[in-house]
Amino acid sequence: QKGKLNNDIERALVWSRLQLLDRMKDPARSEAYVRKLAGSGIPAWQVEYLYPWIKDGKDVEQRMKLATLVRPAVKDQPEMDRRFAMLIIEDLLVKKDATGANEQARAFLKQYPKSGDAWRLVARSSEAVNQPFEADRAWNVITDKAVPTMTTWWEGMLSRARIRTQSNRPDEACPLLKQLLKQQQYVPADFKDEFNAARGSARCATAQAAN
Repeated sequence: QKGKLNNDIERALVWSRLQLLDRMKDPARSEAYVRKLAGSGIPAWQVEYLYPWIKDGKDVEQRMKLATLVRPAVKDQPEMDRRFAMLIIEDLLVKKDATGANEQARAFLKQYPKSGDAWRLVARSSEAVNQPFEADRAWNVITDKAVPTMTTWWEGMLSRARIRTQSNRPDEACPLLKQLLKQQQYVPADFKDEFNAARGSARCATAQAAN
C-alpha cells in the first residue's frame, strides 16, 4: 500500500478483504470494517462489492446490522439506497417483525412512491400485520401496471385472491380467479402450486369462476 494506489489495486484490495472477512467468520471485525467504510462515505464502485457481500450473508441479524450501517452512506445513490432499504425490510419480515417491516415499508414507499418494490413490500408487510384491505390495495397498484406474462402480475393477483378468499367476503375473490383462469397458460412454474391452491380453495372455484 505504498504510494498512490491505482483503481484496479484499490478494487482488488476491497474485494480481497471482503473475502477474507468471510473466511475469518468474525462478525465484530466485519462490522468494524463496514462501519469504517460508512463513516468516510462509500463510493459507488465499493458499494458494488459491498451490497452482494452483505446480501449473501447467512446470519440475518448480522445482515440487517451491516445494511443499516451502510444505508445512510449511500443516500446519494438512489439505486443502492433502494436495494439496502429492501434488504432491511425483507429481513424484518424473515424475523417475523411485521410491525417494523410495515413501518419501514411505508417510509420506503413515501420516499419512492413510483417503486414497484416499495408497493410490493407494503403489500406483504400489510398482510403480515393483518391489514388485508391495505395489502389488497397495494397489490392492485402493482397488478394494474403489469401484464399476465410478467411474474409480478402472478404474484400480485394470487396474493389478492388469497387475501380475499380468507376474508369475510370470499366471493370477492371470484373476479380475480376468473382473470387468472383466462391467463393460466402464462402461469410461471414457481407459481403453479399456488395457482392450483387458489383455484381449489375459492368458493367459486369451478362453476362461477370458469365462466
